[in-house]
Amino acid sequence: MLIDLLKNDPIINQFFCDECKENEVSIEIDNSINKDDLLIIKLDDYYHRESHPQPPSPDCLVIQRCSENKFNGYIIELKNIDGPGGFTVNGIVQKFTTCLDDFMSNRFAHYFYKNEINYNSIRLIFIADPYDYKKVPEKQNKAKPHRIDALLSVRIPKYFGHHLFIDHKLPNPKINNCKQPLAS
Repeated sequence: MLIDLLKNDPIINQFFCDECKENEVSIEIDNSINKDDLLIIKLDDYYHRESHPQPPSPDCLVIQRCSENKFNGYIIELKNIDGPGGFTVNGIVQKFTTCLDDFMSNRFAHYFYKNEINYNSIRLIFIADPYDYKKVPEKQNKAKPHRIDALLSVRIPKYFGHHLFIDHKLPNPKINNCKQPLAS
């Protein structure tokens, strides 16, 4: 139902895409997921065209249908950066809250807040490797507290009946079917 409603919206349907990717960083989609059960909205493009001044916004919103009226939502920020100077905690939090407060709870609340739509989960995912963990995995074991830890500790208000937290993933994690968690 939610995916069908969004597909029929004359504004949102201009920003659908087949993948969530930017500068060699992406989130992969499991091949077992039916294409009709997944919708990727390029939020960065939406805000670039629809809002002036443009607020900070995440790269993508992915809606995954798990059953008739049950969905998973993934709000995704992609960063191809060489070090922690490539992002700020506040900047990433602002991107996620733009999607939650403005896109989902204001502009298009009539779709996202329908009584018959239930969310299994809403995930806020920051995909980046600012400390080169993918290249040198043993660095993770020796890491001192840093910006990623600060980002993961941020409390996001409750949305859609869920307490939300930011999750950090190394490039390029995969969205699996609804029965499996997000893979690294």
